Parts: sequence; C-alpha cells; structure tokens
Amino acid sequence: MTTGTSSSCASWKNGIAIYRNLTTPDVEGTLDLLRLMQATGALNSAADYNLYATAAADQANYAEAQAAINAGIAAKIVDPASPMFRDTVAGLKAKKIPTEADLAEAVKMSQTGTALVRVGNGYYGLGQYAKAADLYRQAIAKGGTDADVANLHLGMALARAGDKAGATAAFNAVGGTRADIAKYWLLYLQTHG
Repeated sequence: MTTGTSSSCASWKNGIAIYRNLTTPDVEGTLDLLRLMQATGALNSAADYNLYATAAADQANYAEAQAAINAGIAAKIVDPASPMFRDTVAGLKAKKIPTEADLAEAVKMSQTGTALVRVGNGYYGLGQYAKAADLYRQAIAKGGTDADVANLHLGMALARAGDKAGATAAFNAVGGTRADIAKYWLLYLQTHG
C-alpha cells in the first residue's frame, strides 16, 4: 500500500468517524457508512470489522456480516476466536446465511418495495451489485418503501458495479436524513470512479 493510499484510507476513516460522532446515525445508516469504509479500504482495525459485522447482522444481512468477518480474517486483522468476535461468529453460525438461490426465491415472494429492498441488501451483501441494483430499482418503481434509502442503496450498488453515471443520479435523488451519507458516497465516486 502506498503512502498516498494509506493517507487516503485514514482520511476516509477519520471523516466518517467524525460524521458518525456528530450525527449518531441509526444502524442502517451506520451500515451504509461502513460499506463506504469498505469500498475505500478504510476498514483497518478489528473494531471496524466488528462494527461492520454486527451492524449487518442487526439488519438481518447475515451474508454481509459473515463476509465482513471473512474479509477481516483474510486481512489478518480479525481473530474469530478473540473475545471481540467470539459471540458474533457463534451467532452467525446459528443463522441461515442465504445463498443466491435463497434470494432468488425471496424475490418471487416479495410483494412490497420494502421487501425488495431487503432482498436487494442480501444481494449487496453477497457482492452481487448488479442484481441488488435491479431490485432497488424495482422497489422504487413499486413504492411503499423509503425512497431515500432505496435510492441510496441503488447508488451504492451502482457505484460498486462501476456505473458512475447511474450511481450519481441515484445519490442525487436522496434527500432527508440519508442525504449526507449520499454526499459521502458522491465524494467516493469523484475520487475513486
């Protein structure tokens, strides 16, 4: 890792930490910020990975929680046997972590925009960003969900899938309490897109 990259990661981590301390976002907002930290390479401590995994698990996104722990282990930052992770790892073993087939079945049963966003979050957690984006679009079209959250998640999925223009449009459609998080993601697009 070059010094510039390391400095950039520290800047993202510090900027997001300051924002979180000033605004104390809910669990979903925290997860969206941790996803940004992941995208920028700013997850670099056991506490970061623990917060990411627990926030994802709190949102019933067990695949993303497990992926966060696996990424921390691969980075040699997370020791799954440590007291910090022992309960989270045990809790995830007790949960059914959905596969792509499970999520495809869930799509068929999703009758509301909110349900489609939840399934989209599952695909996002599996790194299936294009599929997640499709479900977020369907949720927005169907209605009955928080459009700001759906647009934020659509932008995140499109950003991770490499669709800078689509992500920018989605982030610009975000208002309300999620608008500032969308602005952080827009900055990510400008610096990493």
